[in-house]
Amino acid sequence: MIETCTTKKMLILIGILLFASLSILLLEEYVEESGYDTSKIIDRISLGRKGNSRKPDKEEHNGSLDCSDPAALKLLNSCVQCSDFELNAMKTQYCRETGFYDKYICTVTNESIYKTCYSKLTPAKTKFSYFALVMLFSSAGFTYFVFWRKTIVERRAYTRLQNFLG
Repeated sequence: MIETCTTKKMLILIGILLFASLSILLLEEYVEESGYDTSKIIDRISLGRKGNSRKPDKEEHNGSLDCSDPAALKLLNSCVQCSDFELNAMKTQYCRETGFYDKYICTVTNESIYKTCYSKLTPAKTKFSYFALVMLFSSAGFTYFVFWRKTIVERRAYTRLQNFLG
C-alpha cells in the first residue's frame, strides 16, 4: 500500500492526521475545564440549600467542628461504588480518586459525611505485576509469530531460488 502512495499524497495525509490529533487534544482540554467549572457550580448550589446531607469538599475531608473526632462518626455504608451520575455529572470529590466511598453519620449533628474508600483499590504492585505478565506473554507470542513468519518467507525465497536456478 505504501508503495502506491506518492510523496505529495503521503504529506497531505500526515498533515490531516496531525490536524485531527491537535483538534482532539484541544477539544479534550476545553471539555475537562468546563467540566471542572460545572462541578464547582454544582457544589456552590448544593451549599446554598438548607438541610443538604452532602457536605462541601473541604468539610468532607476535614469534618465539621463538631464531627472532627472519629469517635463522633458512625459508619453507615462501607466502600460503596459511586454511580455514573456521581462520577460524571456531579464530579464529587469523594468519588474522584477511587470510585468508592464510605458514608458516615455524625452522631453530634446528625449529618451525613462522605469520604473516599481506599480499601477496594488494587495495590500498585499488583497492577504492575498484571501488566508485566501480560507484556511477557504478548512478547513471547509476538516473538513466536515473527520467527514463524520468517521461516515462511525464507521457505518461499528458497523455492523461488530453486525454480529460478533449476
